[in-house]
Order: sequence, then C-alpha cells, then structure tokens
Amino acid sequence: MQTGQIIRIINQGPKVQILCADERGLLSVYFDNKPFSTFFKAVKRAGLRLNGLLINFNRDAIRVPALGNGKEYSTR
Repeated sequence: MQTGQIIRIINQGPKVQILCADERGLLSVYFDNKPFSTFFKAVKRAGLRLNGLLINFNRDAIRVPALGNGKEYSTR
C-alpha cells in the first residue's frame, strides 16, 4: 500500500476522485459513490477532516491510520 495525504476531493458524478500527494507527486484514488459515503461518514464520526488526512491506499482499498481500527474501506 502507498501512503499519501489527501489534497482535494472531486465529485465526478458516478465516481469520486481523491487527489493525494506523496513524496513522488500527485496520485488519484477513485471511489464509487456508495463506498465513498461510508468512508466519509467514518472519518467525520471520528472528528477528522479529509483535507490533509494521511491515508494508505492501493487500487482497491483505503486505510486511515488515524482511525486506529485497521479497517480497510473498499473503493468499489
């Protein structure tokens, strides 16, 4: 899994793009709308903000170390 910091969230209709930055530059993670909603609610419930949030991600999942539960959120 790669680690990056969320820079911006872009709603593209059927997909939500999360623009991230890491030591190599900018990267994008794409979510379907329903899984993004679940991810967003978990982050908000924990009192965290998306901008600047550190995440671990790959093509199929996102993990948020600040949540501390080790849960992965599917992007599909």
